[in-house]
Amino acid sequence: MYRFLFALLLAAPVAAQDLPGVEPRSPFLLPGLPVSAHEAGVEQALVAGPSDNPYAFRHNPALLADAAERPAVRFSATAAQDLLGVDDLMIGSSAASIGIDAGEIAGGSVQIGLGGGYAEYRDAEILITDDRGLLLGEYASQEREIAGGLALGWNGALNVRVGATAFRRESLEESRSASLTRDRDRVTTLDVGGAVTLPLLRGPNAPGETALALDLTGAYVYRGVTTLEDDRAAFIGGPNALPPEVQTVGGSARLAIIRQLGRRGTFRLLDADVRAQTHASDDLPDETRFGATVVLAEVIALRAGQSDSGDAGTGVRQSVGAELRLGGLIRAIGAAQENASMLALADRLTTRFEVALLDVGEAAETPYYGFTFGWRP
Repeated sequence: MYRFLFALLLAAPVAAQDLPGVEPRSPFLLPGLPVSAHEAGVEQALVAGPSDNPYAFRHNPALLADAAERPAVRFSATAAQDLLGVDDLMIGSSAASIGIDAGEIAGGSVQIGLGGGYAEYRDAEILITDDRGLLLGEYASQEREIAGGLALGWNGALNVRVGATAFRRESLEESRSASLTRDRDRVTTLDVGGAVTLPLLRGPNAPGETALALDLTGAYVYRGVTTLEDDRAAFIGGPNALPPEVQTVGGSARLAIIRQLGRRGTFRLLDADVRAQTHASDDLPDETRFGATVVLAEVIALRAGQSDSGDAGTGVRQSVGAELRLGGLIRAIGAAQENASMLALADRLTTRFEVALLDVGEAAETPYYGFTFGWRP
């Protein structure tokens, strides 16, 4: 009887968090949850398109190589409470990346990106009672993942990147009652991905010139390949499921209005991109995601996203986000005043503050708050 009640209560929070990439009644939820404000702001539509965000290892490991466009060390952190509209559910995460320009080969620059991070999903203590309301026990639910990724890129006539990320996942369903002891599930998975960007317009060529830049990107990611499985605990009330394997294909278009400030310095007056991707899995409903970002004068970024997995999945979800870039503000002031010192500082400094709101319907809204700090030596 105890185990039956425990199974019912355990299944309830899992069902409430049934997002793409999360198999129902599976102990592994983080593969399908956005863990950063950047991901949440565009409904995780991030598989294609250049990105210097340290969380790139999660959505497409190949994009870690883009950190070498402006080689720097970057760190991000995010927190989200009342996840999916459920009180006391929380996600916390952090990520770091480093980009290295390794010189030129065959007329193009070789780029190396390293990155990784930690994420944790946690809920509060859940009480287990009988039909009369008497306390039978209680448990706390927690899941962790730690990851590391590597990407290589060649930026010439095309920008070609490949990468891989390894995840060590631990799912903790721990009872505080001796009669309801839970064990920890552990699994190691691998994501592999690639991306190719075609620059149709390359922007200005001379100081003082303003011109358009246009990039088209295609990308592919295979997620969730199980490489090591151990210490498996029987998942009460359902199959002992591994994280599902998911294939994702996506594309993006990025348009920017760029002004050349000097021989090498540039300033993006407007930077906008739209992205679309589809997900296919033997274990999950097919899903389509769309995302868009507009960055104004390198200072304010506005984001929106939507996903649709149809009646067989979680239906339509929407998200919005915003970001303030202090490094961009310094750059904008430096560009307006033609101040070389401020432009040099802005070229080295990355400071961003992000907020996003993920809406899964029926008042299940989740606010995300995050920041990114980086420095270019």
